[in-house]
Amino acid sequence: SLLLTWQIPYKSKEDKERRMKSKPDRVIGSILGYEGKNSLLSFLKTERGLVSSIFAGVADSVADFQSFVVSVELTVEGFRRRDEVVSLIFSYLDLVRKKGIPSYLLREVEDLSQVFWRFKETEEPDRFVGVVSSMQAFKDPRLYLSGPALARDLQLNMAEELLGALTPDAAMLTYASKVKRLLLLLLLLLVLIDLFSLVFVPDACSSPWPLPPPAPPLRSLLVG
Repeated sequence: SLLLTWQIPYKSKEDKERRMKSKPDRVIGSILGYEGKNSLLSFLKTERGLVSSIFAGVADSVADFQSFVVSVELTVEGFRRRDEVVSLIFSYLDLVRKKGIPSYLLREVEDLSQVFWRFKETEEPDRFVGVVSSMQAFKDPRLYLSGPALARDLQLNMAEELLGALTPDAAMLTYASKVKRLLLLLLLLLVLIDLFSLVFVPDACSSPWPLPPPAPPLRSLLVG
């Protein structure tokens, strides 16, 4: 897999609240994750066979910044040509900057968030409390419950500003090979098996069910 990460700082508390309420990252995510004709994903997946999926969006948000990520599941051929995949992603971002973001995408993002909120599944209590408590710092009470789900008051300039920050110089690039991960898991499994044999397999002296005494020699049985 391939992971591109950008740290996008907040300009102020108002900027943080505005971004969390409108969610411009979803616009960029819909562009990179779109699989229709002439899209990046269609080209890399269908025409080149280099990737199987692309996800883009905010992975984490802390007091001072958001982490925007582009996560790509590579095929075996894609991992061998991973530098080409990265180059095509940045070329596509440049193309979108030059062509401009279609305004209708903003409406689509807001409409989809309404659908997601309407049919949202029940969360675990601890997660629900954590999300709600993190929203209490904002002035807008609409953010308390629906804030993480709904996109409101989304403006084109906000999406363009985020798109402009997604440059190669500001990105952190991470690769992960499935083969290496499997080897690490196998090694860990072997270590655990070895520890289990040392700790949990008792010897004859410590067994609560001691072995019976050895049988007397055959000669003694015959002689009596």
